[in-house]
Amino acid sequence: MDVQFIIEFVDRLVYEQTGKHLSDVQVEVIYGSWRGQTYVNMSQEPERPESRFAPQYFKDTGYQLFSILTQALRENVKKTNFRSVMERHCPEELLAPFVNQHIDWGGAPTQEFFVGREEKINTLMNWIGEARCRLVAIMGMGGIGKTDLSIVLVRRIRDEFKYIIWRSLLSAPPVTDILADLIKFLSNQQETHLPDTLDSQIDRLLHYLKEQRCLVVLDNAETILQGGSYE
Repeated sequence: MDVQFIIEFVDRLVYEQTGKHLSDVQVEVIYGSWRGQTYVNMSQEPERPESRFAPQYFKDTGYQLFSILTQALRENVKKTNFRSVMERHCPEELLAPFVNQHIDWGGAPTQEFFVGREEKINTLMNWIGEARCRLVAIMGMGGIGKTDLSIVLVRRIRDEFKYIIWRSLLSAPPVTDILADLIKFLSNQQETHLPDTLDSQIDRLLHYLKEQRCLVVLDNAETILQGGSYE
């Protein structure tokens, strides 16, 4: 079971009880508890050198978090039984794609560990969900975790969309190839013969985007925005 789905489930429970999303430290407690770590282990996690909270801080945070979960699930939740409780209660829809949902990750990198940036994730969720922003760009220098951040975001909001497609533009594919790929996916492979002109292809893509809720993620989009020739 993917711990990211558990984080999504816990976030929902905490929000229902408190009106607030998970904090970065609460997410770290979830990760640590899921992996059977002690609070001392969590405070010394080598994969998170930026996290240098004292073990007592993690313990206090865990106590508060598990108290909220105990109230929400009406079952005693603590660090030692956290994983077993979550495996029993986590809804099936979080563990597998919805029956009528179409998801194509298109070679997105496997993500086993991600913690932090909850404030940024919540901001992006609000932009896409409540504010209904049609275009959102995650900008920043290379290597700071934009791809990982977007993967977590997609997992958190996936139930809001019927079609989700992920593509990397790192190799700067021709725009006609990108359009063809998107149109075929959004049409359930029904539309394989595309219009001849670029404008007509864009119109077809917009047609499908207007028909149903679609989430299109273009990773490494800065590649096609750089100077130079591009087909």
